[in-house]
Amino acid sequence: MKPCCIFFVVRSRLNYEWQTASTIGTNRPHFALHGGQRSTYNTLLSDIAEMMGVSSGTICLADPEDVAKFEYGKRGAYKIATTRDPNSVDLGTCTPPNCGSCFGNCDTHFIELAKENPQSDNIISIPILDKGTQYGVLLFEIPKEKHVEEWEKRLLESIASHIAIAINIARSTNQDRRLSLLEERTVIARELHDSLAQSLSYMKIQVSRLDHEISNNSSGESQGKIVSELRQGLNSAYRELRELLTTFRLSIVDTDLAHALEDTTNEFSERGATSIMLNNQLGGCSLTANEEVNLLQIIREALSNVVQHANASHADVNLQHDTYGYVTVQINDNGVGINASGKRHHYGLAIMKERARSLGGKLRIIPRGSGGTRVELIFTPSHRATANQVSNYE
Repeated sequence: MKPCCIFFVVRSRLNYEWQTASTIGTNRPHFALHGGQRSTYNTLLSDIAEMMGVSSGTICLADPEDVAKFEYGKRGAYKIATTRDPNSVDLGTCTPPNCGSCFGNCDTHFIELAKENPQSDNIISIPILDKGTQYGVLLFEIPKEKHVEEWEKRLLESIASHIAIAINIARSTNQDRRLSLLEERTVIARELHDSLAQSLSYMKIQVSRLDHEISNNSSGESQGKIVSELRQGLNSAYRELRELLTTFRLSIVDTDLAHALEDTTNEFSERGATSIMLNNQLGGCSLTANEEVNLLQIIREALSNVVQHANASHADVNLQHDTYGYVTVQINDNGVGINASGKRHHYGLAIMKERARSLGGKLRIIPRGSGGTRVELIFTPSHRATANQVSNYE
């Protein structure tokens, strides 16, 4: 096989495989490969050995933090693939364990091991190295009569470097996933605190009031009023929980915000007789998980008000992202207007405004001249926000 073909093999066989199998920096069991992956790596090692005229090859990986502990025997590398014959009578690089000698000082070097057959191979060790961090070694057994040319050494170092880059990308990808998961958990905790926790606190106060009324043998009318308020609070909390579950399901399962917005408008269109159109012009605007959840919740609350209270036949949801960094969201309907129905869902409006403030933006409820209501949200995503931009909302 020609040298240029080796690079093609490395790219085509390793780019995906290393990202799914090489999670350096996590627990050792994550190095385990399924049969197809191990076969892929073994084939790669065989191709390199055939091209260079050398013997069997091995790939060993280790957490970079463990490399310094090899000399004390406290840690060892993990053999992720090898083409060495397990029935060979010669002592291999791992019999006895010799990780410190194989990893060396982050440089390409030869290892001479005591073997039963004096004519058996030596070992060339090439560090799997990227940006000064060593993730493992690429080992090949070199016959005694074989002289490794300089171009062959450079080729092996390039292949090892490519492997290291793939591993580094895999680590970055896994780290990004962990950070995203932590952010999602933070968003969920904040949402539960800001909505359900407050509703439960309100109902706890109402229960205390009811207990006081019962203890004082107050009239049934006053007790009935408190019970009615408790029922209303319970219904509100249940609705909030249902909305939160729906929003989290949309934001976590879908691949992007666009799909979540489409599902939201389709859902509310099917709830009643209101036709809802979506015009999403956010394009490549990047939002954090918290911004996505708040944006979805504001739109869902606005559409819920339209469907339940506005008596509208049509509504539209428009999202724009301008060159100054502002995101503008408008929900328009042709219903009866906010004045006629505002008292029936004032609690939801207060939550919407609180969400807008958490985005560093401004929410306005505007009667439309042609009839109906406009809910308008303007904010700047966190990666574009500045003090001047936020103050301009006012």
